[in-house]
Amino acid sequence: MNHLLLPVTTVNVMFAGIIVIGFIVFLFLGSLLLSGKTVPGCIQSDGTHKLYKLNGLLLFCGANTQKNRFEKNANAIIWGKPAQTLGGKLLISGWWGIGRKLNYTGEIIVYFAFSLTTGTQSIVSYLLPLWLCLLLPNRAWRDEQRCQAKYANFWHDYCTKVRFRMIPFVY
Repeated sequence: MNHLLLPVTTVNVMFAGIIVIGFIVFLFLGSLLLSGKTVPGCIQSDGTHKLYKLNGLLLFCGANTQKNRFEKNANAIIWGKPAQTLGGKLLISGWWGIGRKLNYTGEIIVYFAFSLTTGTQSIVSYLLPLWLCLLLPNRAWRDEQRCQAKYANFWHDYCTKVRFRMIPFVY
């Protein structure tokens, strides 16, 4: 076990929640104060960030919803078809048949979309999404270590079938 990684505790989760909520409120209030004003490097006027945010939300919420539906009902319908599994435990339908952690990718996209509304004059608004680009791949790796121990041979078959972790055809 790597002792450099922080253990996940209720306090850590609460602290992370406070940071994330504060970040979103900061961006929301900033966009209200700047509405109608031109901010250098800002793409909010063309609505591109809304498209990014929508795609990120569809990916994040879609993947998590599919997983939750499958956990409640192994015969759940995903993308119009019955859920496919390996060993009855590992979902290989929908988003989970494309990538093993696409929900993390959706989360990163959403936070970058929020940051894009602030323009490019400062790195500060990009700190949270950049942090998530470091944190979530590490978390995906740790999740996979636990899944490998839990599912043994099924996990190897799953990784063969679903080759990508977070970015299809890349990682």
